[in-house]
Amino acid sequence: MPASPAPRGKRREDYLRTIYELQRSRGSVRVKDVSGALGVSMPTALEELRELDREGLVKYRRGSVSLAEEAEQFAASLDRKRRILIEFLEKVLGADAEEAEQEACYLEHFLSDGLLERMERVVDFATECGDEFSELMDRVWSHSTGEGCAQRRPDGGRADARGSASRRSSS
Repeated sequence: MPASPAPRGKRREDYLRTIYELQRSRGSVRVKDVSGALGVSMPTALEELRELDREGLVKYRRGSVSLAEEAEQFAASLDRKRRILIEFLEKVLGADAEEAEQEACYLEHFLSDGLLERMERVVDFATECGDEFSELMDRVWSHSTGEGCAQRRPDGGRADARGSASRRSSS
């Protein structure tokens, strides 16, 4: 089987997050569980797990795998990032569950904490203000390019993305 084209860091993060999820759902984790969850061969999973063990990120003993404390904290943050991304993609962008899962799996490796926090605020708003948020998103999705914003300010200005007014030039 050829080596994965994924960057080393992404693959490592996938293994750590997968072990984390398996530990939470099953308690104990075996190499075949990791192999099956990631869709890789047993020898490939074993090789990566031994490398992670040498690096002190996992404890691999007689077929059982567990995360080291530091790796568990990192994997928990990856899991949180993934959950927020999935919610954002589904609630805000209207992605179906499968698409959201696939995209979140990719994006979780590259998204900054600052952007994630802003996405989480949008998800929280969508959850807390369901009808209001739905109306806003209906306007977003029905907006035709070239028509401009339907809600202009009475003074002739427009509100920018942050809500502050700007004057239209009358040239």
